[in-house]
Amino acid sequence: MSGFSSPIGSAWTAYTPTVTPGSGAFTSVSATGRYLQCGKTVFFSVAVTITTNGTAAGYVSVSLPVITKSAFIFFGREDGVTGNALQAKTIAVSTALNIFSLTNTYPGGDGYVLIFSGSYEAN
Repeated sequence: MSGFSSPIGSAWTAYTPTVTPGSGAFTSVSATGRYLQCGKTVFFSVAVTITTNGTAAGYVSVSLPVITKSAFIFFGREDGVTGNALQAKTIAVSTALNIFSLTNTYPGGDGYVLIFSGSYEAN
């Protein structure tokens, strides 16, 4: 298309997600993220490294780079210890990505690395 410019070929932007547990507290946790926004579509990738879990329980909440328009579901992988599949969900008008195991239990532990990527509609 003449005159059409797409940001798909653009470089992704790095961001540092905020990570919090559903309850308790992490002793040591970090996260990295990248995203690309094309109009109202946001592509993202995030990795959470739980070095020492501490008393964290329930679920792991990770901030997304842009507010969601509606609820979205994502699937990911624990890539440090178990290799288990994971699920995550957002709610409308939020930046929280809440991560659970596939059986709706706590997805973390010492040495766990939670990896997610996907796309969603921005608000």
